[in-house]
Amino acid sequence: MRSLQTASGAKRSVETEEMPFTKKYFRSNAPTLQRSNILLREEKGRLTVHQSFPLTSEQELVVNHDHGPALVFAVAGSGKSTCLVHRIERLVREGVFPPDCILASSFNKLAVNDLSEKLKQWPHCAPVKLQTLHALGRAVLLKARHLRGETVPQNDPEEADMQLLYEAKRRARQDNVEYADQLHAMDDEDFLNYIGRCKGNIAYADLFAVDLPPRGMSCAAQADAPPDLPWYLSLYRLFEAIRKEKNWITFDDQLLEGWESLVRDPAVLDHFRSSYSCLMVDEFQDINKVQHAILDLLVAAHKNYMVIGDDDQTIYEWRGANPEFILGFEKRYGAKKYTLSLNFRSTASQVLLANEVIKHNRKREKKYLRLYKTEPGETRIAQYENTRSMASDIADSYEQCFREGFPSQEAVILVRLYAQTPVIEQVLIEKGIAYRIEGRKPFYQRKE
Repeated sequence: MRSLQTASGAKRSVETEEMPFTKKYFRSNAPTLQRSNILLREEKGRLTVHQSFPLTSEQELVVNHDHGPALVFAVAGSGKSTCLVHRIERLVREGVFPPDCILASSFNKLAVNDLSEKLKQWPHCAPVKLQTLHALGRAVLLKARHLRGETVPQNDPEEADMQLLYEAKRRARQDNVEYADQLHAMDDEDFLNYIGRCKGNIAYADLFAVDLPPRGMSCAAQADAPPDLPWYLSLYRLFEAIRKEKNWITFDDQLLEGWESLVRDPAVLDHFRSSYSCLMVDEFQDINKVQHAILDLLVAAHKNYMVIGDDDQTIYEWRGANPEFILGFEKRYGAKKYTLSLNFRSTASQVLLANEVIKHNRKREKKYLRLYKTEPGETRIAQYENTRSMASDIADSYEQCFREGFPSQEAVILVRLYAQTPVIEQVLIEKGIAYRIEGRKPFYQRKE
C-alpha cells in the first residue's frame, strides 16, 4: 500500500556526518549503495530447509532465540510480524515449547489478527494462543469471578463508557452537585480519555475503598484531577459507583480488574502462570502500566518473554502508553537485545526523512532505518492556509495520479484522528473519488 502526501516544494539532499546521502543517489533510479553506509543496505535473504520466506540475518537471530527474556527493537516496515510467526513456528516444530503453552499478544487487535492469518499456513501452530491484552485481561477476570461464584458482566465493554457517562451526568444534575453547571459544555471524549488514562495507570477514583493487598497497593495510586478541571475526579467517583451498581465493565476495566484478580487471588495467578511458558508481545512501545503489570506477573517464574516494538513509534501516550517500559526492558529483565533495522516498505526519501526527524527525540534507543529497497521515491512537505485547501490539494493530486495509471487500491491518506476525515471526505465526494474509512463508517453515514 502506498500513501500520497500532496505538497509543493523541491526535493533536496541532506548530508550528515552519521548518514551520508548524496544528491546523486536521491535523484537517480540506480542502486548506488555502499556497504559502509549506515543508512543504505542491501542484503539478500536466505532460505533454510523449513522456510518458505527469506529471512535476513537480523531476523534469523530473533527467530532462533529459544529461552529467556528478549527485547527486539523493530523499525517501521522491518517485517516484525513475519519474524514473530517464524519464531513461533520454529519453537513449535522443534519442540522448544508445547504450542498450547505459547501466548502471542498485543494491545492492537489488528496486529493479533495479522499474526493469526500468517500462522494459518502451519497447522502444527493451531494450538498457539493469540489474543489481545484486553482479551487476556477479560479471561483473567472471568476466571476469577467464576471461582468466586460471582455474576459475570453481560454488557458490551466497548459501549459501556458513554452510557455510564450519560447516567453519571444525569445523576449529577439531579443531585445538583457543585460542578453541575460545568456538565453542559464538558468534552465527553476528554473526560473518557481521562478515565482511560487513570485506569491504564492503575489510578483509582478512591484508592483506599478498593482494599487491595499489599502487592497491589505498591503498584496502585490515587487518581488526580487535571489542574484546570478539578471536578473530573468527583465525576470519576460517581462514574465508578454507577458502574459497580450495574455490575458492568468498561473496555479499560478488562485490564484493571484482570490485574486485580491476579494480585488478589493466588489460585488465579497460578492458573495463568502455568498456562503459558512462553510469551511474546508485539507493539510493546504502546503498552500502559496495567498491561505491563499483568505481563510482569505472568512471566515472573520463567521469564521466557520476548517483546517487540519501537520507542520511536509510540503514538498512544495521550491515553496512557509509556515508552519507558520498552526502554527499560533490557535492564529490568536482563534481556538479550536484538534490532531489526531494515525497512522493506519505504523508499529512500521516506527513510531519510524519518531518520532526520526522529533523531531529535532526546530520550530514545539510538537506531536508524536502513533501506532494503533501492528505490529513491519522492517525499514532499507542504503547509496550507486551511484544511479545505489541504483536502483539495490531496484530491487534485490523486486525480492526476489516477489519470497516469496509478492503481487506486494502493492509495491511502493517513490522518491522526477520525475527526480529520470529514473535510477530506467532502472533497473526495465532490470530485467523485470513491473511498472507504478503515475502522469506522464514513462521516456521512455515522449516526452522529
